[in-house]
Amino acid sequence: MSPRILVTGGSGFIGSHVVTALREAQRDTPDPVRLLLRDPASLPTDGGGADGGRTADVVRADLADAPSLRGVCDGVDVVLHCASHIGDDIPLTEAINDHGTRALVEEATRAGVSRVVYVSTAAVYGRGPFTGALPGELPLAPASPTSRARAAAERYVLDAGGVVLRPHLVLGAGDRWVVPGLVGLMGLLSAGLKGGAARH
Repeated sequence: MSPRILVTGGSGFIGSHVVTALREAQRDTPDPVRLLLRDPASLPTDGGGADGGRTADVVRADLADAPSLRGVCDGVDVVLHCASHIGDDIPLTEAINDHGTRALVEEATRAGVSRVVYVSTAAVYGRGPFTGALPGELPLAPASPTSRARAAAERYVLDAGGVVLRPHLVLGAGDRWVVPGLVGLMGLLSAGLKGGAARH
């Protein structure tokens, strides 16, 4: 039997892609992925349902409400923490990204979860560009309230023996930030781009 997996942020951009990938990888397993959702009505629908046709294991909880997390990790082996708040509401950003992650990690530890994986951001390093840096070589220097709260969240995950992923720009189907932002920027410029080079 495959590990029981809890995904936070399964209705968001990254989390929904994670859920889809897990569905494909676990097509023949009896256990659905457990989704932690603040609003179960936000469960993505894709014809077969967010669980690939199986009954979805959805738990209603809110990272900004620590008591609501009690029991969400029971019976779970792996937590894939993809939820994050990005926006101008600094208290909400701290409540979800910082304090919510701490409460989730505490609940995962209480329930005996063997692995917590947190999707953070390369923005915890501050403004780049960064070239050729290996893990652990760059100091944390978050410049925004969102990246500061996510840097704090990383510490709880790492202190519990978890894994932190720090992607830079994430784009693809459903992206509401990167490509739309570039399209908006191009609309403001009087010239187009031809034969340019990019560094990621």
